[in-house]
Amino acid sequence: MTLLCFNPDHDICLADGGTHVTPPKMAALFAQQCAWIMAWCYREGYVLCSHPQPSLPQGAVAVSDIQGLPVDRVIAWGWDATQRQRCIDLGISPTLLPTTQYIEQLRQWQHRTTAAEAMRQLVGQIPSALFPEVPQALSSLEDAEQYLSTHGDVLFKAPWSGSGQGLRPVTRTLSDNDRGWVLNTIQRQRCVMAERRLDVVQDFAVEYLVDSQRVEKVGYSLFTTQGGAYKSNLLLSDDAIRQQLSTFVPLTLLDEVETFLEEWFARHLDTYQGPLGVDMLVYRTPDGHYGLHPLVEFNFRHTMGWVAHTLRQQHPEWDGKRFAVEFGDAEQFLSQPHHILLTPVNAATRYCCSIRY
Repeated sequence: MTLLCFNPDHDICLADGGTHVTPPKMAALFAQQCAWIMAWCYREGYVLCSHPQPSLPQGAVAVSDIQGLPVDRVIAWGWDATQRQRCIDLGISPTLLPTTQYIEQLRQWQHRTTAAEAMRQLVGQIPSALFPEVPQALSSLEDAEQYLSTHGDVLFKAPWSGSGQGLRPVTRTLSDNDRGWVLNTIQRQRCVMAERRLDVVQDFAVEYLVDSQRVEKVGYSLFTTQGGAYKSNLLLSDDAIRQQLSTFVPLTLLDEVETFLEEWFARHLDTYQGPLGVDMLVYRTPDGHYGLHPLVEFNFRHTMGWVAHTLRQQHPEWDGKRFAVEFGDAEQFLSQPHHILLTPVNAATRYCCSIRY
């Protein structure tokens, strides 16, 4: 049977690279209280959580200890050295887990320079005035200051970061705190990524499933963020999402981007296995037109967009509803009308996943 591990601190652990990373308190709380989201996606298996709750999806069983259980497969939200060690500490055989060499390769793929290089190749092959400039990897404070003086309004990013973390918007000049952040990022992660800040109109993603034999497009994700952090997904068919996107950018261009990406994955990800999300966005240009950022970042892990797409496939009656990750308390979660809770709620709950009408 499959062991399902929800480890949303994956991006933090991957950035660190170590085998015993202690996640921030709230990240650990989120992991425990929303662990059931993996069961909604996979329908059956052992859901790993410290405080087991009654099963919600059929076929899923909550466990805090795997001793004596017939575990023959492990699926994690994302693989990193810490998650691998957690599984070993539970008693999982290393033969069921990714190797340390594979995880280090995955870590290098996730470094934002990989996505920047892929985008550089993409815009070279598909010239379009709708694309923004390719993000730049800067290796010194002087380079960061020069980039900022040229572009004026800049978004700096830590190369290993995700879920709204590691983003630093700066306008015109670097403050002392900004300088410290840039220098620290360069020292820890080899460089800092820089790109012109865009007026975002719509975030979306294309979700894939990749293994050594094939690159399979799973579908689209239309989502919202707040401060760069994920908030919710609109549950729509792929055709409906494409129809919405067509009001901003030509679908022929999006199709060309997807064809490039699938060929690029086949050439460069010969050993990767698992879900892969490609974040994109529509932005408004200074003259009031729309542009397409074809490759904001790669996510070599499960994503909430992947979850949302899976939920809509399994529950077509939820079409047009919204899948949300919420922070609050039990009273707030239980009192909201037109609300389907996907994760257990009790007096201690601070995070929950839900379908909102």
